[in-house]
Order: sequence, then C-alpha cells, then structure tokens
Amino acid sequence: MTPIVKFLRLCDGDKPAMGKVYDRMFQLVEKTKSSGVSWAPAAAKEISRRWEYLHSDMHAAGYALDPEFMTSVNEWDEHINSGVLEIIGKDALRVCMAAHINIAKSQGVPDAIAHADARKMTVESEQVVERVAKCELELAKFKEQEGVFTKPSVLKNAKEMPPGSWWNLYGGHLPLLQGVAISVLQQVICASACERNWSIYGQIKNNKRIRLSHEKADKLVYCHEALHLQNKLQKAGYEAKVERWDTDSDSNASDEEDLKQ
Repeated sequence: MTPIVKFLRLCDGDKPAMGKVYDRMFQLVEKTKSSGVSWAPAAAKEISRRWEYLHSDMHAAGYALDPEFMTSVNEWDEHINSGVLEIIGKDALRVCMAAHINIAKSQGVPDAIAHADARKMTVESEQVVERVAKCELELAKFKEQEGVFTKPSVLKNAKEMPPGSWWNLYGGHLPLLQGVAISVLQQVICASACERNWSIYGQIKNNKRIRLSHEKADKLVYCHEALHLQNKLQKAGYEAKVERWDTDSDSNASDEEDLKQ
C-alpha cells in the first residue's frame, strides 16, 4: 500500500503536481505488480483501469512540459504528443478570446456584444491558428534541447525547482510555450482546496449568521485564508533560519555539559 498512499499524498498536497501524475501512475502500476503480495495483480489491473478513466490531455501536457522529464522528450508516445498539441490549441483559443474582448472594450463595444463575438471564435480562426503555429515552433525548439536547456545547472534545477518557477526563470526565450507550461503545471489536481474553502465558508456563514450577505461572507473567507497563508509563510521563514544540531556524540555531550552549567 505504500506506493498508493504516497501517490495519494502527492495529489492531495499543496505543491503543484500536474506534471507528475502521468509518470507516477506508471510507476505505481509497476511497483504494485512487483510488490509480491497475493492481491498485487488484481490491484495493478484496477489501477490501470482507473488510469484509463481519469487520463486526460492535461495530464499528458503536464508530463510533456514538466522540466523533471525534459530528458525524455524524444520518447513521447502518441498520447503525450497529441495531448500537448491539444492543450496548446485550447490555450491559444482562450488567449485570443480574452484579447478580442479587451480590444473590443477599449473601442467602446458593449460587454455583451464583445463576449458574443469572442464566443464565435474557434481553433480554426485566423488569429488562433497563427498563435498555435508559433507555439508549436517553440515546442519543437524545446524538444531539440538546445541553448540554455543544455546547461548543467538548468538540468539540475529541473528536478529540484517547482516546475512553474523553472519555466519562469529559464523559458523566457519561448514566451508562448512558457505561458502554456506555467498555466498547465500550476493546475490543481484535486478538490481538497475547494472543499476546505467551502468548509471555512460554512463556519463563517452558519445558521446564526443567516442574514450575512454573500459579498461580506466572501470577503471574510478571503481575509481568513490570507491571514492563514501569511501566518504559514511567517512560520516557514522562521523555521528556515533555525540551524540544525549536529548528531555526533561529541557535540551531544558538549550540549549536555552546557545545559548542566
């Protein structure tokens, strides 16, 4: 059960993990098969069936754009390649629709008309096709692994830095693909954050505060989570400055002598 629990903990954690799901699911099946317990084949079959159910283009794009697996770009299968291309097309459509709305608003077009015109755009629209083509060119450069992607420090940080931060630091020469990668890799992969948010909302707006307006309740939830995050960051900063004690017997003995004095 250890590999299964570790995978569930990864998905339910606070760190971005969209790019890890594809690889970790494959490892999960392999480790389950080799566990040696009597129910390992049945468990591996059930995990594979579940993966077929939840697999999506977003998982494939996350694996393709996660810097941890950048050395395996030449080993992409059909699902990974088609998944990342599909996500690039959807992202280009979203960006072009937003840009069309902003331009229309700046020209004094009513919001309803601007949104209606934007909804008429498709992946075959001229602006979208042009953006997709440029982004796919950048994807080809990423697969070639040239330039800054060959530096030892970049390869080392690819396995240690958060994927979004890595792309923000090293992907500046591929601006369109950089935007897609950051958007994909920072996607939430579980509903725990939403459930926690609704739980806090339920604690604030309960039966005794039924007359509390939705607008004020939203602000109170926002303030609660902001203060919680601020407190968490302050604790993290404080703990980061604490020096670790040596584990040697001599140092432990000297510490005990200091305490006695």
